[in-house]
Amino acid sequence: LKVDKLDTYGGVAVGLRFQSYKYYDFYNKSASTSTAHPLFAFYVGGRNYFSEKFAAFGELGYGLGYLTIGLSLKL
Repeated sequence: LKVDKLDTYGGVAVGLRFQSYKYYDFYNKSASTSTAHPLFAFYVGGRNYFSEKFAAFGELGYGLGYLTIGLSLKL
């Protein structure tokens, strides 16, 4: 896109997702489990620069999160 101070991008993430939790059942007996699953994620996003080093960004995707917004600082 030809918009000043706008950086657009897309990406793919591949990795492992580790998940663990602990819970108590009806009889106050504890149980826990841990698993690892493959992770595949796709996203598109844009970053709008307010100055040379400060920007706001937004991403839409599937796999990690449906919507991500935040601030970016270039060091």
